[in-house]
Amino acid sequence: LYLDANPYGGTNNKTVSEDIDFQTVYLPTSKLPEGQTRLVREGEKGQRQITYKVHRFGNETLLGLPISNSVTKEAKPRIMQIGVAKDLIDTVKPRVD
Repeated sequence: LYLDANPYGGTNNKTVSEDIDFQTVYLPTSKLPEGQTRLVREGEKGQRQITYKVHRFGNETLLGLPISNSVTKEAKPRIMQIGVAKDLIDTVKPRVD
């Protein structure tokens, strides 16, 4: 079924905005104890605009396939540091001469 080929119905376009979720990036660091995390920068959601063709068949309205999809604001990732340093107290033994 090709919705664009209907000679008896009307068409127009509808544009909707959608959020783009941000990702979390983990950077290893030896400045934090193993497993501990620290927030470096909070992430920001992005924005996308999608334009759909809208079809009318009598009293019914159907949302068709997207005809354009553009990112209006890029998402910025959340950046976290994750510790990889082991506790030195447990690993270093006192030396007796």
